[in-house]
Amino acid sequence: MIKLNVHPSSASGKFYIDTDVCTCSTACQIEAPNNIKIDDAELTAFVFKQPESIEEEEALRRAIWVCPVEAVLDDGDSTGTD
Repeated sequence: MIKLNVHPSSASGKFYIDTDVCTCSTACQIEAPNNIKIDDAELTAFVFKQPESIEEEEALRRAIWVCPVEAVLDDGDSTGTD
């Protein structure tokens, strides 16, 4: 797996945001407010909490689809990006 840049406050797990690509459009945070926060100082988003329900996982999947720069990612397992 290619290691991408993630925010230092990102929750370890399968969903994450590549901060090198993120343009901070906020579309992902609108879709998944229980899991994604915006760091206004760094002008990037990050997954602060991995999904704890099917609804949260579905919201994160919607966030993947609405991201205009494809920065929201799912690595396909629960091992994180380390």
